[in-house]
Amino acid sequence: MEETPLRLLDTRDEYIAAYLEQLMAAESTIDICLCYIFARDPFVRYLLLDVLPFIVQQKSVRVRILIEQMVLEGEAIKMFFQGMQSMDTMTEGGRVDSSAANNNKSKKDADWLNSFRSKLPPNCPPFIKAEKAIHSSVGLIREVMKESSKYPHNPIHIKYWFARDKNSKYRIKSHVKCHVFDGNRARGMAVAGGSNFAPRCGSTDCDFLIGGRIANMYQQLFDKMFDSMAFLNPLNKSSKLDDSSSSVTTSTSSTLYSSNHSCPSSMMEVQDDFTPATAESRTREEQHLLFDLPSPVNNDKNTSKMTKIEWTDPSCKVSFLNSVPSSNGEDSILRCILGAIKTAEKSITMCMGHSNVPAVMRDTLAEASYRGVKVSLLMNSFYSCDLRNGQRDLFRSLMKLLEIAPSIELWVVTIPSRRGDYQGPLDSLVAPNEAPAFLHSKYVVVDSKWSAVGSWNLWTRAAFYEMEAEIFIHSTLVAASLEEKFDREKRQFATILQRPEDCIHYNPTGCSICHQFGPFFLDEGPTV
Repeated sequence: MEETPLRLLDTRDEYIAAYLEQLMAAESTIDICLCYIFARDPFVRYLLLDVLPFIVQQKSVRVRILIEQMVLEGEAIKMFFQGMQSMDTMTEGGRVDSSAANNNKSKKDADWLNSFRSKLPPNCPPFIKAEKAIHSSVGLIREVMKESSKYPHNPIHIKYWFARDKNSKYRIKSHVKCHVFDGNRARGMAVAGGSNFAPRCGSTDCDFLIGGRIANMYQQLFDKMFDSMAFLNPLNKSSKLDDSSSSVTTSTSSTLYSSNHSCPSSMMEVQDDFTPATAESRTREEQHLLFDLPSPVNNDKNTSKMTKIEWTDPSCKVSFLNSVPSSNGEDSILRCILGAIKTAEKSITMCMGHSNVPAVMRDTLAEASYRGVKVSLLMNSFYSCDLRNGQRDLFRSLMKLLEIAPSIELWVVTIPSRRGDYQGPLDSLVAPNEAPAFLHSKYVVVDSKWSAVGSWNLWTRAAFYEMEAEIFIHSTLVAASLEEKFDREKRQFATILQRPEDCIHYNPTGCSICHQFGPFFLDEGPTV
């Protein structure tokens, strides 16, 4: 494990301030890997349209951005089926809003913008180009391309992650979120965790700022992913993303990449080096003896930039692990977390933005509770989660967990009027029956000293479909900060479920909130 400084970024304001500080201090490289782009967020527009062009104009800094292509294809496909004429008129969800919804979103957009602009650090460029209203990620990327084309050699390079499983040929999604600044230098820094560009307005997340060799490892992961995506001449209209791609995928690519930027010439097969874990490697990783990626040799010893930061822990021990999904269903991050839980003696604290508790985790948590370990979980519900089509599976798995381990403390995010056990003031930003905050955080704490934080969610998608990046931390200071966050957010947004049958109230059966997914919940629980 590497001894390295780490700072948890708990709030959106704290995240943005730390991010902009590192961005403006970058001297050679800025590398960004993300899954989603939320164009309505003023910070995202400001970063891409004002700050990055300002930096490449003032310094000789190379900027590379790797974007998950599947998300952009989703927008294009929704546009196609809705018969729309321009992507730039779509919302991020691919739907056309009613006028009432548009008015509500416009008010929220204005509130977000005013709040953000008032908190810009003094050394940052003014908020100018980002004033433009852009409602789709594709439209925003096009604007970035236009800005980059104004400078010699297009200093902002964009590629799109486009990969598949070698054996079964299905698509592999990059769920890795990292932002690396001067990552090949000794003083390199990385911002990573659950957020894409930043915690979304109206949600919470768990991110961190980290330096040292762990930042170098994030850089190496980014380099490997970015370099594996080939270039395609966008002016060649007959080019295809993959010879085996469907006509929908091919037509989508011609729509997305109509400017002079790169896109992959073929899908990457990500399982070339994959072999199932041996019993020996399983044992090693369950004891958290993780094998770190080698960091590059750096002669640059100037670490003054790191000493000015208020770290959560200036010398915690950290291991880095990225998982590569496959049709074998191997999830190395899950195995490491299971190994830590098996060693728990006092407490286990877990918050998951997206979850579907698999049997192996259910049984491991139950066994811990039988040993007298206090197990506390914090989960979203259909009131807060932005992916509602998995809620039935989540609450069926939670119901089973409470059946076999009734002593487990299960907190579920809900609307204020359902928080019967909470006596404090309601969130001033949420009316009694409006949607609460979406808890996008993903972290686990064991015995108040071991923590796991990153992009990984507790569900089978991480084993089969989504690449992830996670860090494992030995630090009582970091653990205490995460436990405080857990306690604060459970009381602010959640209620406790004490009986298995309580889960039925959060088990949707098909209603307006599930309309976009169809009538797929029909057999359990009341219609809500």
